[in-house]
Amino acid sequence: MIVVSSTHQKGLTKMPPDAAYDPFERGRFPVGVRTIEALDSDRNRLFNCEIWYPATVEHAGQDLAFETQDAFSVPIRNEQRRQAAVRNAAAERGNYPLVVFSHASAFHRRGAQHFFAPISPATVMS
Repeated sequence: MIVVSSTHQKGLTKMPPDAAYDPFERGRFPVGVRTIEALDSDRNRLFNCEIWYPATVEHAGQDLAFETQDAFSVPIRNEQRRQAAVRNAAAERGNYPLVVFSHASAFHRRGAQHFFAPISPATVMS
């Protein structure tokens, strides 16, 4: 995993140095998610990339509500699952940290949603 952090994070609140950071505590932004196809030019193939990001306030609570959460099918198992994010939600404007995660070849790209749900709405990353 690679974490790239911007020095200027518009709209993010600074925590006092003595405040305890809990990575599992929900932050102030709802979570948006979208899937893009990227080209691997060395292998001449497209692959899916899942992008998680802070969504606008109009999506507040939609990432937690069953009716508006993103639903997807698990390959091979043919079962529906949900993730704590809103598909193609409007993105909150500003500069935010970038986290790049590459899963193992036998792993599914949505298998790490337990990691991205807590950090995508977080207000502080270290």
